[in-house]
Amino acid sequence: MASARPRRATDEADAESDADLAATPVSDPQDGPFEPTVVPDSNIPLARSTGVVIRGNTVSGIRATLPSGAIAGFGVAVGAGSLQGAVITGNVVSGSGSAGITLVNNNPNNVLRGNLSSDNGTYGIRLQGALSIGNDLRGNTMHGNALFDASDITDANPADGLSNTWLDNECVTDEPAGALCLIE
Repeated sequence: MASARPRRATDEADAESDADLAATPVSDPQDGPFEPTVVPDSNIPLARSTGVVIRGNTVSGIRATLPSGAIAGFGVAVGAGSLQGAVITGNVVSGSGSAGITLVNNNPNNVLRGNLSSDNGTYGIRLQGALSIGNDLRGNTMHGNALFDASDITDANPADGLSNTWLDNECVTDEPAGALCLIE
């Protein structure tokens, strides 16, 4: 007879915080309640969300061929101004036509921890746009992505320091070079 795993204090805290998030209606102060738009060829679309937890998903093979012949498709795509104060953790993303996990302009103060993003068509994890700042990326693993495993193009002058924190991430190729990956 198999026994259940003992509960940890963090299990209860996680369950409580997840329940609090689920009970909070999603709305915009100016526009009121709304439904997120589902974007074809992206697996986890988000729209104007605060405090969301995206945890434990497996996303693979999100690919589409555009009329131009280009390959597209994102594992976790966070569009402009869609997310702040969120936690993206423990997700496995592979084989996407474009980036595995991407946050574009105006997605500040998010935490990305313990994600695995490999063998994607462009980037493993990418942050882009001047207002995607204050994000904390730690303990992520990115390998075998076509352009860069890790990419942060949120700062016009990265030589003066990045606008996001990248620590203890396992990857080989990064943009800007030498700033995001652990040395292997």
